[in-house]
Amino acid sequence: FYPRSVGHFVVDYRAKENIPAGQKPFVQLFWLISGEMEFVFDGKPCVLKGGNVCYRLPGEAHIQRVISDIAEYRWLAFDGGMSEKFITSYGFPRTGWYGGECPTELFIEYEERMREMTPGCWLRMCSIITEVLSRAGSRSQESNPVLSTFRRAVTVCRDNFTSADFDVN
Repeated sequence: FYPRSVGHFVVDYRAKENIPAGQKPFVQLFWLISGEMEFVFDGKPCVLKGGNVCYRLPGEAHIQRVISDIAEYRWLAFDGGMSEKFITSYGFPRTGWYGGECPTELFIEYEERMREMTPGCWLRMCSIITEVLSRAGSRSQESNPVLSTFRRAVTVCRDNFTSADFDVN
């Protein structure tokens, strides 16, 4: 996967976007800072409030609209043949989740690096994408069975790795 674009919007209740299937062939992550918005991905609606996160898969039809007076959100996009597998490997719910306070500084750095476009900037942008996803998931571990299972497995390994009886079984 590789970085594609980034943005920041403050929009009012008149804002609506309707993207047909196939028009945007990349992953797009949305992090709502304030207000309320409804996102519909392939017919499945989710309402986001400040601190909520959701994503759109490559080529997926989506509608987004503001349902409060004003909403503010940041988004970033990444592309490439592995982009869908990369985002879905985190096990995030398709209907949005609580990610906590938006890591604005990471979105700003991503945007700054996007302007420079050096090889080092590309590497840093990939790590920023990973860090944003990590922060988005840090608040949802309790409700996400994939992340919760992973955390339990790490704990078991950490607590038992020195035991002679501890093995893969």
